[in-house]
Amino acid sequence: MNKKTLVMVALSLSVCAAIYGSEPLAASWTATGSMQRPRAFFAAAELPNGNILVAGGFDQGVTFADSEIYDWHTGLWTVTASMIKARSAPVAVQLENGRVMVIGGLDGDGTILDTAEIYDPRANTWSLTQPMNVARFEDFVAVLLPGREVLVAGGSNGSATNSVDIFQVAPLP
Repeated sequence: MNKKTLVMVALSLSVCAAIYGSEPLAASWTATGSMQRPRAFFAAAELPNGNILVAGGFDQGVTFADSEIYDWHTGLWTVTASMIKARSAPVAVQLENGRVMVIGGLDGDGTILDTAEIYDPRANTWSLTQPMNVARFEDFVAVLLPGREVLVAGGSNGSATNSVDIFQVAPLP
């Protein structure tokens, strides 16, 4: 970094410290209802009503396809429709029309998945999409682009990948 950049960074940090002080922000953690099952390496996305969908995951050597929804009003979790394919370490993205796309991951046999599924909360159903060009799991991103497109980039397919796929989401009927 050059001297001007360092001065700008120091000034920014000083302003932040002056605004927020050295004390923690007045916020705290509150326990809420537990999920229906222990799960790690799952996907999560917000639904249009503010509730949270979690799907797939892994626990005690088992990869699963089930999903559940957290109701932020009640703090309770409800089991919902299961995905078509069990997957752990996928990524989720909320689509413009309120549906959620869960992408990639590992199946129960350790196979890296090139598939994705779309959850429709109105119908409580999952549907498979066309496969990606490159299978991928963990540490990749999915971003909703304008025009109902989803950009999926990076991740691992046995080693780190620099591949990028764009999926065109079909409109609802």
